[in-house]
Amino acid sequence: MLKAAAQGLANRPPQVIITTGQHRDPETLDLGPRPLAPNIRVERWVPLDDLLPRLDAMVTVGGPGTLLAALQADVPVVVIPFNWDHPETAWRVAETGAGIRLGPRELTPERLRNAVERVLHEPSFRQNAHRLALSFARGGGPARAAELLEALISR
Repeated sequence: MLKAAAQGLANRPPQVIITTGQHRDPETLDLGPRPLAPNIRVERWVPLDDLLPRLDAMVTVGGPGTLLAALQADVPVVVIPFNWDHPETAWRVAETGAGIRLGPRELTPERLRNAVERVLHEPSFRQNAHRLALSFARGGGPARAAELLEALISR
């Protein structure tokens, strides 16, 4: 996925931040010819709180924390699910219209670029991400979930 992003989004208008995870050294990854395109920046980790307000879209494997944070911030997504519950989550995001699901077997630099361009340029993706963010806020978030769990336990 990282290589597809580095190659498919190289020298395109969006600035791209690729995070590898703290356990992988970006310099050791095969992301394509070096140096990478000037619009591509690779980091081990960037705090989501700092990053999300500046994003127009996110590409993710669909981990629940990252995906939920993006949607709560009105950021449309491209989800490339690889394991666990990520395929179902990606399907649900696509069904809401807040993002695009791109299967791992379908993943090419060109298909990733096309998916990113769609979520950037078709307003419905951001509108649907915003709709979900409002719905999450109405639900009360983790504090409300804790209240409901405590009430259930006390019964």
